[in-house]
Amino acid sequence: MSQAALLTGKGAGAITDTKVLRNVLTENLGWSLALLMIGLAAVHLSTDITKRVLSQSLALYGGLVVTVSFAVWGHASELTPRVLSLVADAVHATAAALWLGGLVGLLMVLRMRSASTVRSTALIIGRFSRMAFWTVLALAIAGLTLTLTGSNASLQSLLTTTWGQLVLAKIGLTLIVVIIAAWNRRTLVPSLTAPVEDDPALPVRWATLLRTVRAEALLLVVVVGLTAVLVNTPPARYAATATSQRVAISQRVDTGQVELTIDPAVAGTNRVEVRYTNETGQTINVANSMSIEFSQPSAGVAPITRQVLASEPGVFVIDGNELSVAGTWTISVAVRTGDFSEQRTSFEVPVHR
Repeated sequence: MSQAALLTGKGAGAITDTKVLRNVLTENLGWSLALLMIGLAAVHLSTDITKRVLSQSLALYGGLVVTVSFAVWGHASELTPRVLSLVADAVHATAAALWLGGLVGLLMVLRMRSASTVRSTALIIGRFSRMAFWTVLALAIAGLTLTLTGSNASLQSLLTTTWGQLVLAKIGLTLIVVIIAAWNRRTLVPSLTAPVEDDPALPVRWATLLRTVRAEALLLVVVVGLTAVLVNTPPARYAATATSQRVAISQRVDTGQVELTIDPAVAGTNRVEVRYTNETGQTINVANSMSIEFSQPSAGVAPITRQVLASEPGVFVIDGNELSVAGTWTISVAVRTGDFSEQRTSFEVPVHR
């Protein structure tokens, strides 16, 4: 719903617009939402079923459908090789969900631990430790695959693009969590799952494990927050080629020429610059402010209007994500050249994926 409101420019009215709904359902986003709702419904049903096998099956497969739904719509569906990227994204989301969800569950178990449940708690810790090892391994392989496909295996693009820097930040935080988890697995867990009788250090170890698990969970929540930003940032491989897709168009008007520049002309965040010049190519001061309108009727995107102040005489710049859908956009600019006169110019601009 929020995506429909943001991408179409129709605000909350897009939620009830049948044309917008039809466009969403014919795109990958529609399939992603359908899978998400089916998976969540299965997980919800699993909590009301008394038969253990059926309940566990619904919870397991419903959860898998939920995680796979995130791979259906997003950067992975546009990267190449596509099948490899989709599989890696699905594995990545599933492994991350198991790790973070397992940590939250383990944290709850540790907080409710009592003298009578020490043995069962130790068994749960051992099982989680084994599961976490394979989960982190799958997460690392899938993450490496997505990083290589997203950056076109270019270290330079990782270091110089917003997408790459976010990925490196994610990797850094995840490595800290892995180091903490490895220390727990090699040092704390063995002493808790096979403790020495009447060991006075046991209470301290239990308290230490609780603190480290809490720290792991909090760091992974930060990683999830970075991921939320990352999925709305163009991958490095597209940012690296963006300069070759820069669009520059000009039109003659009564006062001279209007020059429109879109950089990088790729779906997502763009810099739009409008410059008014005279016949000799010199910038002229036509107005203090300008109205600019973005629309793409073929994709159901209603006009998105922005008011822009001049950054310098005759030059207007806007940085934003108005051009968030690939396709041919109509961009109209209007300035008031007098008390009763307005100069309006329209451009057809191709925006790539």
